[in-house]
Amino acid sequence: MILVSLDKASDLETSVRKMIDKLNITTDVYILDDNKRMNEWIPAIDAEWSGAIPATVFYKNNKKVLFVEGQMTKEELKKAIEKHKQ
Repeated sequence: MILVSLDKASDLETSVRKMIDKLNITTDVYILDDNKRMNEWIPAIDAEWSGAIPATVFYKNNKKVLFVEGQMTKEELKKAIEKHKQ
């Protein structure tokens, strides 16, 4: 699992780091500070994605198997993982 933040790179050591620490996140977190080209990479993630965050994407064997625009509950996330882990 990786997490991608759309915050500014300059916010990494301030607000992003605080959130990582507060939520005790131990997985990799990347900053995607590329707002100038967002109209290129947003539809590359999912053609139906409006660009709203949060958004969750599951890939399995290099194939996208799920895209969810909006927040997922812990239970929804667990169900999605179970469904696609086989």
